Order: sequence, then structure tokens, then C-alpha cells
Amino acid sequence: MELKIFLTADVHLGMKFAQYPEVQKELSEARFETLKGLVERANAEGCGLFLVAGDLFDRVSVPKETIVRAAAILGEFQGELTAVLPGNHDFHATGSDSLWAEFGSRSGDRTLVLAEKRPYPLRPLQPRRRPLPRALRGKALGAKRSGMGSGAPGGAFHVGVAHGSLMGSPPTSTSAITP
Repeated sequence: MELKIFLTADVHLGMKFAQYPEVQKELSEARFETLKGLVERANAEGCGLFLVAGDLFDRVSVPKETIVRAAAILGEFQGELTAVLPGNHDFHATGSDSLWAEFGSRSGDRTLVLAEKRPYPLRPLQPRRRPLPRALRGKALGAKRSGMGSGAPGGAFHVGVAHGSLMGSPPTSTSAITP
């Protein structure tokens, strides 16, 4: 069984670039163009899963049009599923007016927000494939290893997802894929 995954993180849509007023709009637009290019590349490569491992948005208070545009771009992914893990900048908060509630309402049924630390079935992919997210609460940066290196029970295929570093791992570790 094979699953081709396109992984990205730290896109930071909605970054203001206030320190560069002369090119502020161009830099902000480049973030959207980059995301669009990533989706196009994933489509060209025939990926089944487009995975954003944290900080799709630069903060939890981005304008609604930023959320709508991000959902539309990710909606162009032709694979089976887009999964988005909130990060430390765009952490998951509850409420009907939250970033992720708005994003969820704008995204199609092939987009999954990994808002909780639990296994998620990757539907409509094979039900034996699941990412194991390390969702952050608030701006907490610490995370504990949650059995991601222990192998999947019964030969099931699991995808471990994290944003930031895992305790005992180098700071550059942002995800873990386990068979």
C-alpha cells in the first residue's frame, strides 16, 4: 500500500510585513502564490494527501478574506485529502467566530483540520491510514512523544504530524512518518 504525501508548514498567510511598507503587498501576495504553487506541484506529482504541518496562517486573527482565499487555494488540490494542523501562530481556539471554524465552513469535505491530539481517519482514503497530530494549545511549544515511534498496531499505516520540536528530537523535527 502506498500513500504519496506532499508536506509543507509555516506558510504564514496574512503576515503583515509592516517593516517593509514599500513591498508589503507584494510579500503578502507571494505567500498566496507560494501556496498555490505547492498545490499545483502536489497535483502534478499525483499526491494523495496534502499535509500542512502548522502555521498555515500567521495568527489567529487574520482577515476573513485571507481565510476564504486559503480555503479556495487548498480546494484546488486534486488528491484524496488535505489535512491542516494548527501551529503555534494559528493555534486552535473554539468558538463559532474562530479562525478554524471559519476555515472549516469554507473548506470542502476533502479538507480536515487536525484540531485535537487524537487519531483521525483519512477519509476518503483507505480507513487504515491516519495522521497522529500534536495539536498545540495556546502558544505552548513543548510536546511529549506520543508513541509515534512505536510502530502501528496490526500493520496499519499511520502518519504522525507535529509542529515544532518533539522532546528528545532536534528542533528541526516538524513531523514524523511511521510505518
